[in-house]
Amino acid sequence: MPGATLFETVRTRVSAADEADGDALSALFERCEDFFQLVYGQPPGPAEVQSFFVALPDGKTYDDKFAAAIFDTDGRVIGALDAIRDYIEPGRWALGLMLLDPEHRGAGFGREVYEGFERWAAGLGARLIRLLVQVQNTGAHAFWTRMGFEQVDTVHQRTGILDSECAVMARRVPEAS
Repeated sequence: MPGATLFETVRTRVSAADEADGDALSALFERCEDFFQLVYGQPPGPAEVQSFFVALPDGKTYDDKFAAAIFDTDGRVIGALDAIRDYIEPGRWALGLMLLDPEHRGAGFGREVYEGFERWAAGLGARLIRLLVQVQNTGAHAFWTRMGFEQVDTVHQRTGILDSECAVMARRVPEAS
């Protein structure tokens, strides 16, 4: 049973996730093994779902964290989204993860979910969205560039067993209407 709905799009409902969604998220992560191999250098393990719920940057609380499941119109989990509100400064949000089931990639779901997320976040005060993309994740880099994100910095990050160069990308959020 999904938690409170955060926002909806034409083909999805994005709802707060909790431990009751753990099995569905674990199955999603397994279906997205390609992403985990690319970014973490290994398949997803049981700790990935737990980390999705509990990982926080220094100085933030769970009141600032949005861990969400993305449901299709049939109520199946087809994706996951993780964001941190006001990270580093008010109005600047970090999008930690936006993951879609391979069956739903390349069909406009990513654009639809991101645009819904951005409108929702704008209503909560977001003025800038930032994210990291590992250099080896060329598909994600191309997607975020098409979404209007620009690279503003480069950092190194260890994820799983990989040390990766990452593009720090950002996009200004239009004012909420």
